[in-house]
Parts: sequence; C-alpha cells; structure tokens
Amino acid sequence: MYAPEDIKTREKETIDKLVADFAGLYSYWQAITPIRFFFYVVNDKYKGAYPSLYAELQKIRGQYVDVTVNPFLSKDLEDIFLGLDENSVTDIIGIIPSPDDIVVEYGVMRDVIDYLLMVVTNPQQEVIPLNPDFDKKISFNSLSRDVAAYLQCHRINEFAIDDFFELSSSFAKNELRNVYYTWL
Repeated sequence: MYAPEDIKTREKETIDKLVADFAGLYSYWQAITPIRFFFYVVNDKYKGAYPSLYAELQKIRGQYVDVTVNPFLSKDLEDIFLGLDENSVTDIIGIIPSPDDIVVEYGVMRDVIDYLLMVVTNPQQEVIPLNPDFDKKISFNSLSRDVAAYLQCHRINEFAIDDFFELSSSFAKNELRNVYYTWL
C-alpha cells in the first residue's frame, strides 16, 4: 500500500515501492503458498494513478503470468465498502444516524431543497443526443455572442466531468443519476 499526502509529487517513489513490494512478497510467499492475486493499493484520492504505474503493473503481469496483478484505487475501495451489508458497514464505521434524526438549519436554502424534493413532475420521454450540435443549441436558445463565446471557451474543460466519472466509484455515478432522475 502506498498513501503519500500528495501522490502527484511521488511518481518515482510509487513505482519503486511497487517493484520492491512485489519482489519481496513473491520471493517470500511463493514457496509457502502460491500468490494468485496482487493488488497494489494507492491512495489516489479519486485522481487516478500514474500511467507509469500501469506500465509497471503490465511488466509484472508479463513476468509473473500466474499472478493476477491490478491497481486498487479509492474508487475500488468505495465500491467494495458500499457493497457490504449493513451489519458489516456498522462494524467498520459504527452506527449510522438516521437521516430523520438529522436537523439541518440553512434557512431559505432548506425551504428550496424541501420544495424541490416534493415536486412531482411529468418527465418527457425525449431522447437527448450524445453529441448535440453545440452551435445549433446556442442559436436555438437565442444566446448573445458574449454568452456563446463564454460557453464555447469553457467547453474545452468538459473533459473534467469525464475525468470525474472515470475516477469515481460506481456508487457515486448511480447516486448522481438517481438524484437527477428523481428531480425530473
């Protein structure tokens, strides 16, 4: 396991630790009980691991074909944890308070959220295209040139949401989908 405070500044150390840890593990345990699986745990804080880590894992796979070798990142831990039954979760983190017992006092914001949660809508069965024509959308919505330029300029950052979903657990993706589906 490797969990530096800032993984971005520790690429070489991460790779060196992977190589040393696997070599030590294999040389000690292989004669006692064959290793079938090796997961290199990296506390990536949902930011992903270095490409060089994947390359090094691939080298290990090629050299030790009898061992399944994979990284184990934050999203993997979250997926396993959230797949546990309620008793196992309680054993790990203690009793989870009931949402009904939690009082949030945010004034008007609470009123808005409560209202939005109570709204019943009639969702349309319209299919949203995967890659809609951005310029047509700007024209259809009669956006000014300034707003259109702003949107086009910032559209180059849409990769960030793709990165978020790539680095997030299945639970986070499903929860987000469920929240937005409920609001429709």
